[in-house]
Amino acid sequence: MIAIVKVSVLSAVLLALTVAQTSFAGTISTCTNLPNSNVNGTLYTNYICDLYSAASSYTIDLTPNMTYDSAGFYDNIVGAGDIVVINGDPNTLSDDSSGLWNQSLWAAVLAWPGDQDAGSASDALTVYWAGASDFPSAATVEGVDQGLYGSAYDTYFFVENNFPNVTVYEPGTYGGTYNIETTPEPTSLLLLGTGLAGLVGVLRRKLRG
Repeated sequence: MIAIVKVSVLSAVLLALTVAQTSFAGTISTCTNLPNSNVNGTLYTNYICDLYSAASSYTIDLTPNMTYDSAGFYDNIVGAGDIVVINGDPNTLSDDSSGLWNQSLWAAVLAWPGDQDAGSASDALTVYWAGASDFPSAATVEGVDQGLYGSAYDTYFFVENNFPNVTVYEPGTYGGTYNIETTPEPTSLLLLGTGLAGLVGVLRRKLRG
């Protein structure tokens, strides 16, 4: 009986440690459709994308979401543009290189490249995370800033970073929203794993007694 208990405890701990180690890889970003809206016979899609931080940038093809359940692609084209997730309130930061355009304050950039409808619409989203090798420069983002640098409208292109609950509404779209999430911290998972390993030692000593 004691041998069976030992095996069960060790198996459970090994499984827990395996799950913790697997989680280090991070969670994959995904987009999920909600029921389409029918407005006078035209189907408009509604979808939500959960974006998880990563060490490198990645691009999501939005075409399947924009054509979900027989919806027309050109009825649901996404506006081209960029939105910056910034550490600070865009409405209180100055509209210059010491405020909104201070790139050290940027946490992420969401970019919809203009590749449809004469460059004014997109069918993809590229997510850049601070620290990624190809993180766009302020000058690059300014280049597609329709409010123009120095204008009060610049705040439209920024959203305050309040991870893990940042919600971004893409420009010129009918139903796409993006929830920016965080993944579990590797340190916390490591502490959990070492704690469980310590628990095994205690249980084994008790079972021997």
